[in-house]
Amino acid sequence: LSQQNNTPELARTALAAAIPNSLLLVGTALLVAFSVGIAVGAWQGWRAGTVLAPASDALGLLLVSIPDFVLAALALMGPALAVSRTA
Repeated sequence: LSQQNNTPELARTALAAAIPNSLLLVGTALLVAFSVGIAVGAWQGWRAGTVLAPASDALGLLLVSIPDFVLAALALMGPALAVSRTA
């Protein structure tokens, strides 16, 4: 890969430096997603037939239906709002 426009280093060097952090982030997110998914699925299976089962199904569908760009905006706004309140 060729040089980047704003730095003298090669693009492959910059990409190679970012790979360990990216793998750590993806691995952590995958572990958290599987753990939460298995726990919630087991809880829903255990509570099947109760009043909480349809409510938890509806809540899960609501959370899954939120678009990614809305979640990204909320993730960026949360810390910004917290900092502005303390200042």
